[in-house]
Amino acid sequence: MSIKHFFTLVLLVVFFQFSFSQIVTNELPLGVQLKLGVEKIEKIQVSPIVNLLTTSEIKPIAQQFAYLINTDISPLNEGHWTDVSGGRVWQLVIQSKGAYSLNFTLEPFLLPLGAKLFFYSADNTYIVGAITAANNKDFKKLPIQAIPGDMVIVEYFLPDGVDFKNDFRITRIGHDFKNAFGSHESGPCEVNVNCAEGDDWQIEKRSVAKIIIDNSYYCTGALINNTKQDARPYLLTAAHCIHQFSEAENSVFYFNYESADCEGTSTPPIQTIGGSSLIATGKNENLDFTLLELSVMPPESFEPYLAGWNREAIPSSDVTSIHHPDGDIKKISRDYDATIIGDFGYGYDSYSHWQILQWDVGTTEGGSSGSPLFDAEHLIIGDLTGGEANCVNPVNDYYARFDKSWEDYSEDFYQLKTWLDPTGSGTMKLEGFDPYSQKYKWDLSAYLVHNIEDIGCSDSISPYFIVKNQGLEKVDSFEYDLYIDEILAKSGKYNTTLNSGFSINVYLGSIHKDFGDHTLAFIVKNPNGEQDENSINDTIYKEFNLLNGVALELELKTDDYAYETWWELENSQNEVIYSSDVYGDTTLYTSNFCLEYSCYIFKMYDQSSDGICCDFGNGYYSLRNSFTDEVIASGGEFLDEDFSSFCLTPSGLNQTQDFPYRMFPNPASYLNPVIEVFLDSAYSVNIFNLNGKLLYSENEVYNRSELNLSNWENGIYIIHLSSGDKHVVDKLIIMK
Repeated sequence: MSIKHFFTLVLLVVFFQFSFSQIVTNELPLGVQLKLGVEKIEKIQVSPIVNLLTTSEIKPIAQQFAYLINTDISPLNEGHWTDVSGGRVWQLVIQSKGAYSLNFTLEPFLLPLGAKLFFYSADNTYIVGAITAANNKDFKKLPIQAIPGDMVIVEYFLPDGVDFKNDFRITRIGHDFKNAFGSHESGPCEVNVNCAEGDDWQIEKRSVAKIIIDNSYYCTGALINNTKQDARPYLLTAAHCIHQFSEAENSVFYFNYESADCEGTSTPPIQTIGGSSLIATGKNENLDFTLLELSVMPPESFEPYLAGWNREAIPSSDVTSIHHPDGDIKKISRDYDATIIGDFGYGYDSYSHWQILQWDVGTTEGGSSGSPLFDAEHLIIGDLTGGEANCVNPVNDYYARFDKSWEDYSEDFYQLKTWLDPTGSGTMKLEGFDPYSQKYKWDLSAYLVHNIEDIGCSDSISPYFIVKNQGLEKVDSFEYDLYIDEILAKSGKYNTTLNSGFSINVYLGSIHKDFGDHTLAFIVKNPNGEQDENSINDTIYKEFNLLNGVALELELKTDDYAYETWWELENSQNEVIYSSDVYGDTTLYTSNFCLEYSCYIFKMYDQSSDGICCDFGNGYYSLRNSFTDEVIASGGEFLDEDFSSFCLTPSGLNQTQDFPYRMFPNPASYLNPVIEVFLDSAYSVNIFNLNGKLLYSENEVYNRSELNLSNWENGIYIIHLSSGDKHVVDKLIIMK
């Protein structure tokens, strides 16, 4: 019952149907201007693999509407360039026979200034573009919304003097086999949201979106308010719809996808937002919720509404759900009886759902997953997991309880509390928020903090802050304060030109801090010297830890069967401290860690015992020290597992090289450990504790050294042996 997101693209019906917004221009591609037609442009055929998913016996799954086609299409290997005035144009027709629509993912995606990219239908009536460098994102990915028909024209303009440098590649295509944007084949009992049953829900319906996920699936979600009421575009859906970072990035959100009246079935104009960030989700999918943040706030033309919520564990006297069953236009379902606490099973935490015994109006279907459940006060109390309900027998639906998702798990990434109550208000209920109707004359928001990790490998930070003008008046200056550990670190006046609705990055330079845990508070105030009229969104907080350690980066390219692959990073106590996400096929991923000085083991696994590099794709992995760029572990050709042990020391040496030696006993009890080195040259011995302090040093040792550590405390120590350009780092355990 779910799908995912795309980039911000809005369709306006004039003579043509254009996709536009703040980051897409409203213009015609050259092929339309010249009326070239598909017969005059080079064409390639792609074919879908029928990869239908069946219902999972472990967890519910999202509703599939398209077959996935993995591709590698770009101007480097397909299409034709033509010189035109001011530059050159590349064009290509892509066809997948029989598709009702085609959608695309571009990865990498990083356009130069002046470049223009278009996707449009074969009859030239449905145009997405021009897409420009304004769409560039840190994750270098761009999903393109569904375009009607089985044939799509791609056109790319580069200005004079600019070369193509792998600006984009089309890596995935969704082949729509259900007519997901035209058939409207949900059950006959479903009720349009603009029927009489929805008269009292015309505000809340504006929060609900249809989601297209990973080119193939659809679900439902709802914009949701937070206690700062700062218009952050958070969206609540189900974990079984989206629970991976890659899925969040590769989703499209369709707003106001509804009929204007009760009986209508016509396809509405398309208003979409593309791309989001995964903010929080149920730990191990034990709770079925996911919180996303859209790449941009939906513009005022969408009339978005951030729904309110209720985290009380009290059944509601009646409930309402607004959703997109089978990907259809927006519907409403109502139960006039009280909910009960239910146990959905399927591995979810016990009694973590609200149970709908029977719907009185409508029902839910595949595609409704993730949709909000509203209580009698029009506040969200859950999101749809699934159940037995259908038009014939609308019984036993289950919604993940909002009060359980709130803070049943303490980590920020596995709860809603951190994100939806950033002010620490402790409120049990929060009303909804209309970001475009509740305007103040002077209203600055400390919107986001960037470039500061929860755990950082440095004794300094260089954060920057996004300040948004949510007031009606243009701002030419404002003041700020930056507190660290409740001590004023920086303050000043910032001169700028900030129109209503726009944001600016505020850079304050580098700030030195000791290693350890810290708190940060950034405050904006006095726009144009005036009193800010909405102080609730003036401050943003951040907790962070500066660790005296080493930064590592893992680069992983998956093969054609990514579900077979996973990895773990263990510390010296054999505890797993980092592990893999669920990955997509033939995709490049990077993960960053900050590790203390100690010894570790990196483990790469393959379920089918054929590695990741050779027989089914060109996958590989490489773990390196970000400070020294040394490769610690790498590979891809293995059977079922590949292990690499390494130690990190203050010297920066972190991998075993060609250094023949042995050390015994280890662990050492009452006997002094002995080191034997099988080299012709002398070597040195240095021993550190886990905080990096040098405890023992011996130089010009030949062959054999006995370490007198009888007075040392039990624990783990790092030993470093070196001879010329050869060295080895190992851990020594004392256990008396």
